[in-house]
Amino acid sequence: MRPLTSRYSRHVLVFLLFPILTGCYPSAPVTAIGTPPPFSCGNFTVPYWQEFRFGVDSPDEVIETAIRLWGINREQFTLSESSRDDVLHVRWEDSEGKRVYSAGFREGEFHKVSVNFKSGRKPTLSQVIDCLGFPEYFAAYEARGVEKDSFVLALSYPEKGFEIYHVSFGALPKSTTDLPARLIDYLSVVAPGPPEQMVRDVYSYGHLPSVYAWGLCVLRPWPGSMEAIEIESFLGADPRCKQP
Repeated sequence: MRPLTSRYSRHVLVFLLFPILTGCYPSAPVTAIGTPPPFSCGNFTVPYWQEFRFGVDSPDEVIETAIRLWGINREQFTLSESSRDDVLHVRWEDSEGKRVYSAGFREGEFHKVSVNFKSGRKPTLSQVIDCLGFPEYFAAYEARGVEKDSFVLALSYPEKGFEIYHVSFGALPKSTTDLPARLIDYLSVVAPGPPEQMVRDVYSYGHLPSVYAWGLCVLRPWPGSMEAIEIESFLGADPRCKQP
């Protein structure tokens, strides 16, 4: 497999410890595989997300845009702030209760919208690829967790501004035959741009050198098909990539 080019290598940490660095955690045990509901590619249309002006909008402007797009009331929004990292999150749910959204502001600048798909409402990797095509890069690996080992599969679309993320715990896959049916847990939407910009936009909790190194190690170019994906394991005594 060809190595990463220097032009794109830095955007790898888009996925890498995604729940830790973006503030997204499963609120219940994750169902890794299932029968998904109908999923519209409209969730990924560029004009839809261009209603948000990354780098420009204030929290009030983001709220007004979300009210217009999702038809919800202002009372349904909550704000949370981390003074340590100077990060503000504006959170809401869509009117049908299918997804939870979080708009992230760092040092006052609007940089991303994270989407948490609720249980029973998650699309599959196959559905996402049907909408977006194949990604430029992916990560697929088993890693050591605090309580349980985890399987991570991430797809990166830097030119479209989308980051797709799946994680499951405990039951690790032994082959790639079920990957198309794996359910998506998170989506991050950022302004399309160069890798350096995407790294800055997707992160919520600062820039850690050890995470950069981990990301450079685990990310690989798309192999051409889901069937060609090779799942790496970092569970042994001397893994190829050292977890931060």
